[in-house]
Amino acid sequence: MRRRLRLIGSVLRSRSGEEKAAITAGFARRFLPLFAGGRLRPVIDRTMPIRRAGDAHALVERFRNVGKVVLSVE
Repeated sequence: MRRRLRLIGSVLRSRSGEEKAAITAGFARRFLPLFAGGRLRPVIDRTMPIRRAGDAHALVERFRNVGKVVLSVE
């Protein structure tokens, strides 16, 4: 099944402001309830304190993460 997996992405840079707003609203309607209900969760590789932002950036630059690197402000 992995061979058939497809990941399709897009950027919104070339879209008009109205299109961006419509896409954002559609995403919110469709997916935010799933996040709120716990059916969808972001993939977080690790959480680091903001004072280590440079280390976090280096980690991402070297592609050493699988998921998001979150900086905590505490």
